[in-house]
Amino acid sequence: KIKVGGSPAAHKLSNDSGELESGEAVASHSYVGCNGKTKWTLTATHLLKKKARFETLAKKVVDSVRYAK
Repeated sequence: KIKVGGSPAAHKLSNDSGELESGEAVASHSYVGCNGKTKWTLTATHLLKKKARFETLAKKVVDSVRYAK
C-alpha cells in the first residue's frame, strides 16, 4: 500500500519470463488508487533488461497524479 496524490493506492509488480515470442522477460507494474470519489488504474509493462529506464518513468507518471478539487 502506498499513497498517491495524498490518497490510498496500491502497487503490484509482476516479473514474467518468456512472455514475448523472443523469450525475453517482461515486468508489469499495476497501480490503482481512489480518493473516495475518483478511481484510477495504470499498468506499465517493459522489458526487464530496460528496467532502469522504464521503472523510473512509471514511477514519475504515478507521482504526477493529482486529484481535482
